[in-house]
Amino acid sequence: MLRVLEACPLLEVLHLDSVHFTFLSDEAEGFGLPETAVMLSCLRRVRVKQGSPQWAVRSILSHIMAARHCCLEIIVGSASLKVLTDVVPSWLDAKGKFPGLSLISHLDIRLLGGGELSIKGIGSGADVFKFDTTTFLDYPQILPVLGRIFPMPLLERLTVINCRDHAEAFAEFLDRHRTIQAISLSGAEPKMMEIFRVTPTRHLCPSLRELVIEQCNVSAAHLVDVLKSRIRPGPTSVFPEDSTTSLRHLKIIRCLHITRAAVAELEEHLVVECA
Repeated sequence: MLRVLEACPLLEVLHLDSVHFTFLSDEAEGFGLPETAVMLSCLRRVRVKQGSPQWAVRSILSHIMAARHCCLEIIVGSASLKVLTDVVPSWLDAKGKFPGLSLISHLDIRLLGGGELSIKGIGSGADVFKFDTTTFLDYPQILPVLGRIFPMPLLERLTVINCRDHAEAFAEFLDRHRTIQAISLSGAEPKMMEIFRVTPTRHLCPSLRELVIEQCNVSAAHLVDVLKSRIRPGPTSVFPEDSTTSLRHLKIIRCLHITRAAVAELEEHLVVECA
């Protein structure tokens, strides 16, 4: 197949649907795989549809060198981390071959009804990564795994819809991506909000300037207490000496426990928008 791709340098769209190899991965060397990647500079979209773990897709993708504007789209059935990591090349395999992945500045993750999961990575104003599945079994670990598959050094904006009960995984991801400046959360519980508290020993998202919370089950007192720790200077702020960024903008959407008094108190320190 790679030989066929070599003969199609003007290829713009590549679909891989339920690809399987009949031999094992450790037998692949005997089939004469190209030592260098196949250059497909016109490739705009790679769409992978896979129902079960199969190393064949990862092998093919790791031997393709696409343009930076190419979008890698993966669709799987009942998914687990095993499927995701078996389909997507590791960062070492894909480095330089799908350069758009390293340009992701906005990551959008949505867990919808029935376990449907949708992920979109946007870089330079265009989609460069998409992942969709109807049932995802390991959602608490999706953020850490994504960060390990391909680091996102330019990530500035993160959107997470229905982010309940995954605070530890979320904190691990934030710790890996300290460039994030804006976060939008839907459905966050108190434990999730607590990770934004700045303490003498932990300061996740040191560049965070904008926070949007929607339908979050957080009390007014808890929200005020956590966010005041991110305001510099502030009564409960414990910013490290080398920190220069303070939370500047808060948007609250349909959070029933947030009172007008809490909003007024926060407005003394930052811009607050209610919708």
